[in-house]
Amino acid sequence: MNILFVDDQPNVLSSILTGNDWRGAGFSSVFSASSADAARKILQAHPVDILVTDIEMPGEDGLSLIAWLREQQMKTSCIVLTSHADFFYAQQAISLQITDYVVQPARPEDILRSVLKAKEKLEEEQQVREKNTPDNFTRAAWHTVIHDFFEHWPTYEEFISTPGLFTAKTASLMEYDVNCREDSTMIVLCSHVTKWRDLPLAPYALLDLIQDTLVRRLADEEIHPSTYLYAQNTYMTILTPKRPVADQNLETLLLSVRDEIFEKAKCELRMIASDAELIELRDVILALAEKDQAYSKEHKDQYLAPVLLELQLENTELPGGSNTDYLAQVEAFVRDHIGEPITRTQIAEALYVSPGYIGTVIKAGTGYSCKEYITHEKMSFARHLLQNTKLPIGEIAARCGYDNFAYFSKVYKDTYEITPSAERKN
Repeated sequence: MNILFVDDQPNVLSSILTGNDWRGAGFSSVFSASSADAARKILQAHPVDILVTDIEMPGEDGLSLIAWLREQQMKTSCIVLTSHADFFYAQQAISLQITDYVVQPARPEDILRSVLKAKEKLEEEQQVREKNTPDNFTRAAWHTVIHDFFEHWPTYEEFISTPGLFTAKTASLMEYDVNCREDSTMIVLCSHVTKWRDLPLAPYALLDLIQDTLVRRLADEEIHPSTYLYAQNTYMTILTPKRPVADQNLETLLLSVRDEIFEKAKCELRMIASDAELIELRDVILALAEKDQAYSKEHKDQYLAPVLLELQLENTELPGGSNTDYLAQVEAFVRDHIGEPITRTQIAEALYVSPGYIGTVIKAGTGYSCKEYITHEKMSFARHLLQNTKLPIGEIAARCGYDNFAYFSKVYKDTYEITPSAERKN
């Protein structure tokens, strides 16, 4: 990544450039400019991923530079530096889709923190773009082909009435990564998402997770899975064991698959599995996917082997406790780290759950987003100190994890509609 710093004050610019190891932070090129005009020339000559610019500069200010950059449809992430405690300029910059603002004078680590946050966001966006490459669209098209292939797999009656059809269709299975013979006994697994506990994954992202988890979990049993998207929230897997597998072993393995997918994707799965002779594959797929009860007992005996197991995940809590337990742990973590910068990721790592689930727990229990909750707790602690101690307001800000007094004052006023100074007087 490349980064450009713009400030008309040579000493400030020098401090920014030398105050942090920007190349060590992952930037291959570090540009600098002392005016908007000089910055524009750099932006025209080189790709710049992140722009850090002072707002107030003689001639043309930083906001004008960002406005020009947006007119050129450049995707550069922009961070503004402002010395205005009332954030008048920062508010203007919001309309220009800035990534962050830093109040001057700022410590080198303040600027580094803001830049790394912007860098992380750009990297996440890049990962999304990479997932949407032509290769991945080809992969999605490939799964569509597999879906259509099995959807049009002949029924038992069609195989019986058409000589040679069974042999031909069995041979074609090899093209779809299903290795079996005409006399092979298969297992068909239907996995249906019954509930999401976090933001839903894209259909093919969940498909990949199911397939990869099955491959890894079933490797020791020498069971090869081939998974495709059957319908919305429903995935069908054709399992081809190299040797017979005991029902109990299969159930244990599939339970571990279900639990791992819940851990990673936070979705509840209903899983049904059945033995299937290759000649009856279509009938089994239909019966499992539709939970068809219309078959007579005689029909089942002839075409459909007994269902091996049905796994239902109901009212699942995260391992180790309920949502209430996790909220209590979140509250304790925030209290214990009230004097530090706190992020959702830090809380998630401490509690061994996903960042998304932390947000869900906090929202359900408090009505706040994670960021709002952390701010609320810090401001509540600050108000307690203001009303019950004689500590200097600057020290109170530091004890709440704010090293910038002007920013602390703004957040406090936004929260309680009164400045810390006025609070202390009252």
